[in-house]
Amino acid sequence: MENLFLIKNAIKEFMDKVGEEPLVLYGAGKYGKYALENIRRYFPKADIRYFVDDNLIRNNSRVENVEVVSLADAVEHLGKNFYILITNFYVTKVLRRIEEYGFNLEKVFFNSEILIQDIDEKYVTDNIEKLRSVYEMLCDYQSKLIYKTMIEAHYTRNIFH
Repeated sequence: MENLFLIKNAIKEFMDKVGEEPLVLYGAGKYGKYALENIRRYFPKADIRYFVDDNLIRNNSRVENVEVVSLADAVEHLGKNFYILITNFYVTKVLRRIEEYGFNLEKVFFNSEILIQDIDEKYVTDNIEKLRSVYEMLCDYQSKLIYKTMIEAHYTRNIFH
């Protein structure tokens, strides 16, 4: 239940800033999909206009019924009257790209809690033996620590343990 509170709170804070302005999700990969799902769950009327993605293969396609465009196309269609949520972990690279367009960085956000897929208590309970089995297959301390940290990050929605 704590996870849902964290994500709902993170999205509410973010959406309070966005208000009714259009929103663009920068990154159409798995984290972008998680962010879209999480925002739609708590703010179904959010005006999510586009995914922006630097992967040209994704451009001119649709992800979860949202058009994928280049940053140039988003700026061409919306001017600079939109907010950007960075939905990948290449934050520095993406910020540099956005800066090249003279975009107001006060309208650009990154929030890791919004990007993490929910693993709820029921999932952990239902799959505890599988999770333990994978953990036991790992041979070294570092691999076990990474695996455990990844599961905890998904469960708590906090990547900064």
